[in-house]
Amino acid sequence: MTLNPNFIFLLFLYLPFSARADIDETSQHLRYHGGLNLIGQSTPLLNNGMTASADFWTYYQTEKYSIKLHLEGSTAPEPNTVASDIQYSNADSGTALNKANEGRIQLSELFWEYYLSQNDQAMLGIMDASYWLDHSQISNDENRHFIGAAFVGNLTIDFPDYAPAIGVILQPRSNVKGTLYVSSAQGLADNQQKSYEALLDTPDDKDGAFIASEGRIGNDNAFISVGVWIHTGPHKSLKQPTKDDLTNYGYTQYLANSSTNLL
Repeated sequence: MTLNPNFIFLLFLYLPFSARADIDETSQHLRYHGGLNLIGQSTPLLNNGMTASADFWTYYQTEKYSIKLHLEGSTAPEPNTVASDIQYSNADSGTALNKANEGRIQLSELFWEYYLSQNDQAMLGIMDASYWLDHSQISNDENRHFIGAAFVGNLTIDFPDYAPAIGVILQPRSNVKGTLYVSSAQGLADNQQKSYEALLDTPDDKDGAFIASEGRIGNDNAFISVGVWIHTGPHKSLKQPTKDDLTNYGYTQYLANSSTNLL
């Protein structure tokens, strides 16, 4: 087992700080890893606030398939603090809440991956769409890189929360990859009860679906990607609030390049 604490500008309890600790263990077929985040934020106009979150992953790996489980826990942001009053300031805050908006420990993801070939795979289960889409070395990971939501991912993509989904990833060449992802538009945190019963209930036409496709050329350090997505759940018009049956959709295009030689 390895324990890797990572402290970033940790000064005093009442000043902004971030602290993280990780564990990682691997056996023949089983691997698990987890992390704990403590984040403190302050501003002269609001109260000092601290949030905590934890993630625990377990993988059962074979030659043809794998099963992955993700447990997650978090505290609820306190009123009149940065995390609760400044939108998008803390993407790691309140990621696991019950219907009373209190912190809890929950089963966030449970899915099966089947390896169609050495480079191609299919996925089925309760998943996080942002784990498979709009992803790079520094994006969609609020635990390690950025806590500001606008730096974590593309806020214009109408991702559902953890939801029943199916996906396929095809990689005909080492530098070419395509992803197709279809899920319910109503995730665990999107239903009012924030319950698994509502999450796994028979889909209603009004719940809608989230469908996305993404193509990428390049490698982890430099790539070009294009994608399209649609969220068919009900949306209100920004200009005419009485219209509440609209569909949300979008198109994305990225040119990314990262380097480890800048420092």
